[in-house]
Amino acid sequence: MTKRLAFLDCAVTIGSNGSICEHDYGRRTMVPLAKRHGVELARTHLLQLHEFGKLKEDALRAGAAVINGSLLSPVPGCDRFDGIPIGATVLEFIEFCAKNNLALFGICYGFQMIGRVFGEDVVRLRQSQFGFEKIRLTEEGSRHPLFSGVPQGHMAIKHHTFAVVSSRNITPLAESEHCIEALAVPGTRICGVQFHPDYHNQDLELGRADLGWAYRETKDFVDMWIGEGEVRRRIAEATPANYEKNLLPLVNFFSMLGD
Repeated sequence: MTKRLAFLDCAVTIGSNGSICEHDYGRRTMVPLAKRHGVELARTHLLQLHEFGKLKEDALRAGAAVINGSLLSPVPGCDRFDGIPIGATVLEFIEFCAKNNLALFGICYGFQMIGRVFGEDVVRLRQSQFGFEKIRLTEEGSRHPLFSGVPQGHMAIKHHTFAVVSSRNITPLAESEHCIEALAVPGTRICGVQFHPDYHNQDLELGRADLGWAYRETKDFVDMWIGEGEVRRRIAEATPANYEKNLLPLVNFFSMLGD
């Protein structure tokens, strides 16, 4: 039986004048990765606001959904498209998944928006995070199926500026010195990670999605925070084994579909 997943693709490009347009990041990463693991995606882009009825239908039909990362800010009021607060649409979809007991996996921006829905503090970090970093599994995380086969001190790929920093209503599954790195929402089938298990170093059908590619896509932004020399050192230290291990939480979520 084919596993299915509704995919809310939030990847965008933001112009110097503040204009927002669709980016092909999700097609390069989540789509081929899902196919590689036998999962059929029903993709809707965040800027296709007229398709949100279909997104909800796809999610109900599949019983599960995923929300990926974005350059959009998770802070209220900073994410409008044609005058429409598109962040509110993401929040509404997360609430819809919770109400209908759907499995939901949030990555980076998707993770932060889950935090917002459940009343957690989402803040801008003093310094953006980029590259492999060790995360610590909590006691709950070490038992959660999302981290099956994931060792303590897991090397995860980071690429973010905002973070969830409170845990009043969620259960932290992993942490780092900077923020909560993974969460589950008690009483729901909702979970997520701050890092990027959708980054890989494999030539899949729609291009690469490794750290070098991610750096080239956002070079000016990353250099502003970290510096080219340090970034290149982190990229050079990335190994195929670490890339493959980085995928594990996403692959585990695929395995959880239908549970």
